[in-house]
Amino acid sequence: MAKSFKISRKELSQPDQFINTTDMILAYFSRHKTRFIYLFIVLAIFILSITLINYNQSKSSLRMESLYSEMEKISVLGGGKGSEEINQMKEKLKEFSQSAQKQRATLMIADKYFNIGQYDQALELYKIIESESSKNTLSRKIAMVGIAYSLEGKKDFNKAIVTYQQVIKSFNDYPLFNIYLSIVRCHELGNEKSSALLILREMKVKFASHNKIMIVDEKIKKLDV
Repeated sequence: MAKSFKISRKELSQPDQFINTTDMILAYFSRHKTRFIYLFIVLAIFILSITLINYNQSKSSLRMESLYSEMEKISVLGGGKGSEEINQMKEKLKEFSQSAQKQRATLMIADKYFNIGQYDQALELYKIIESESSKNTLSRKIAMVGIAYSLEGKKDFNKAIVTYQQVIKSFNDYPLFNIYLSIVRCHELGNEKSSALLILREMKVKFASHNKIMIVDEKIKKLDV
């Protein structure tokens, strides 16, 4: 008959064999309770901070969009009153915090200045947006084009051409057909007929399949006499 052996706890070389995994985990947490409480508090504060930051950013963004809508209403309902309308928009602009909406609102005011022929004021605002905007952003592209148009409005055709060329070099995804036409226009206004023809012939190759290429053909016929 086989003998059965009983092993007492005292005879074990590893007494912890009697403790299961759960008991070991609980024992570990019990020994380091203070440390885990501290880590839990830090984690809770971190999560709460992130939640508050996201909430505040969302709230701020909604506020900026609301202000921008108010700017649009002033622009649309102002009845084209010129300086008076612009002054109202500039007062509203003071309520904006630094944001993409503020850049768009500033561009709106710059466009207003341009439309009433106040090119120096428009130029100043366009340059602010161009300097503050990140590379390749839409606001920077619009601002650079606005700078070129304002220079053209001031009849500073050489500087306008240089700026238009910078737009062509920097923004391949911008509608460049009209930018090339603007360069042609500057050359024409500056009585540089040969330079205008040179750009037009370049356009014939570059925009051969463009749906408005007939404009180029008409201009070549007009100038090439």
